[in-house]
Amino acid sequence: MTDAVVLERPGQIALGRILLQVADFVLIAAINAYLAGTLAYLLLWRLGANPLGLAEFVVNFLPWLLSPFLIVTSISLIRRDWRRTALSGAVVIVFLGLYGGLLLPQAPPRCEEPCVPLRLMTLNSGIGINNADPEAMAQLISREQPDIVAFQELGRSQADVLERDLSDDYPYIAFFIEGERVTGTGVMSRYPIIDQQLIYIYTANSHMPHMRTVVEIEGQPVTVVSAHPLPPAFGGGYRSRTLPVMPELMTEIDADKHPIILMGDFNMTDQSRDYAWFIDQGFVDTFRETGWGLGLTFPTFSRSHRPLPPLVRIDYIWVTDSFLPQRAWVGDHVASDHLPVLADVLFVPR
Repeated sequence: MTDAVVLERPGQIALGRILLQVADFVLIAAINAYLAGTLAYLLLWRLGANPLGLAEFVVNFLPWLLSPFLIVTSISLIRRDWRRTALSGAVVIVFLGLYGGLLLPQAPPRCEEPCVPLRLMTLNSGIGINNADPEAMAQLISREQPDIVAFQELGRSQADVLERDLSDDYPYIAFFIEGERVTGTGVMSRYPIIDQQLIYIYTANSHMPHMRTVVEIEGQPVTVVSAHPLPPAFGGGYRSRTLPVMPELMTEIDADKHPIILMGDFNMTDQSRDYAWFIDQGFVDTFRETGWGLGLTFPTFSRSHRPLPPLVRIDYIWVTDSFLPQRAWVGDHVASDHLPVLADVLFVPR
């Protein structure tokens, strides 16, 4: 018995070549469109153009826009397409310039003076959308052992469980709760809370409360703020509502009087103009300094309660120069639409 030999007909070979050529044409056209659109966007953003807030909206997803160019550059290299390799490689350099530091191990600064180690945590409980499980919240806090915790969108059912299960470890609690509403906020601390204030800042007929507390650490007052600017607005185009409230909030928190820990859901990403304002004010982003990865915190669920991978980093722990960040990370999921953020810092009393 002999093996059968199947010969391809010339028409089949020609059709195969045509399909390969079409696929190659589609691939190159897609790369060209992607490359041209991205370069045009980066140029417009650099020049400050922002029609209908579009540039400001897109910048929130900049890692997802730029990171695929690692693949585009590899394809261009394999094809020996030097022009596209150079252009896409330039975008890769931009990506590494913006995010490369987060992809490498961070060396924390040393403390040359007597320092107080602190672990900080912030959590948006997501009340009214995807309510965090209060039992899971309490278990996470017990496991991570933060010294100070800031909450946003805290509901009464969550606050009751936290007070019931954790009051022995956290005897100092400043909560403001309005039923099961997004306006719930608060701070929970191992250290004495010697002052507290609820701060309302009204913008465009809307408001969100911010909790300012003064915590005494080794005899020195430290201002600890749980902040929650309103989410971006989309009417008439995209616009952030973080920066309009922050200068006024800063006037309420004794910026020149005490060291500051500023934690919360800031509804902004780290390439936004809002973020640059915090840097200009001298705040240090603990995750940017000592975290690893993109630190994505939101959303974990859609509004229809379907699980989603986090797409943006909008939850932050900021400190002033009295603190030396040592480590920062994203915590475990507790059924909120946000992930918690934690940071270890060294406090230098002065």
